[in-house]
Amino acid sequence: MTPKTRLHPWFSLLRLPNLLTVPGDPLAGYILAGGSLSGFHDLSLLFLGCLSALFLYCFGLIQNDLTDMDLDRRERPSRPIVSGAISVPAAFAAMAAAGLAGTWIALSAGRAVFAAAFVLFVLINAYNLWAKALPIRGPAFMGACRAASLFLGAALAPQPASLVSLLGAVTLFSYITAVSVLSRQETRSHADLSARFYPVLALGLGLLAVYVFQDSTGAGRIAFLVFGAAALANATQTTLSIGPGTGPAEIQRSIGKFLRGLLLMQAAFASSGGGWGILLGAILAAAVFPASRLAQRFAPS
Repeated sequence: MTPKTRLHPWFSLLRLPNLLTVPGDPLAGYILAGGSLSGFHDLSLLFLGCLSALFLYCFGLIQNDLTDMDLDRRERPSRPIVSGAISVPAAFAAMAAAGLAGTWIALSAGRAVFAAAFVLFVLINAYNLWAKALPIRGPAFMGACRAASLFLGAALAPQPASLVSLLGAVTLFSYITAVSVLSRQETRSHADLSARFYPVLALGLGLLAVYVFQDSTGAGRIAFLVFGAAALANATQTTLSIGPGTGPAEIQRSIGKFLRGLLLMQAAFASSGGGWGILLGAILAAAVFPASRLAQRFAPS
């Protein structure tokens, strides 16, 4: 077995395309809360916040598949753990390492970031061990996890709980909750698709609220509109691709498109800071293309 082949199950387990959407949460939260991108010290702390969020996300993904093994044997037998491509002990070891790394990195970034990381850690465990199976509470906890990931970055800024950062967190929470409600239909032969318009509604209202209350002017507001329009167009196109005859496989691919649309939402939030924020927003938006290519190879089945 070649190294490339050995890594493939891990890339699938960690949903490699979705990992690209994680660092943008703390980055967006930091900029929405008024964080500066000019100093090396600030940037290094922001990097630690993004890295902590990434490790905790990996922790949650592995824990998710470990707790879902019985369900996956029935509905998704090709997933890495239940198929035997990754052993259960190896998955537990990787989960523990990711959780420890995420919390330790957050602690090294400061008490405020560690507090946000601890809240995220608790929410991840609550989702995987308790709330996941519940019809409304499960998606809401998933949305809360991503909102807490945004606050990992906001915790580094002068005003972590500013109105704009709170609106950004609410937008992220609402969007992910709506997508999670829809994702519950992906393994059902007769899906209830009445929720397919919720992500567009949540995203549109959230972007409008952030745009109205943000402080940026000039180029930052224009870039916000451009990336925000792209995010809304992606969500709308994905929604319209789901119809009464859409099967589980097509729904699953649509969920991936909704999740990759997070990069465009994050790009809008980041660009609102103007200057370097616009450049970072462009990088986040450009990441949609490699994420889409990776989804063709490493998205979980």
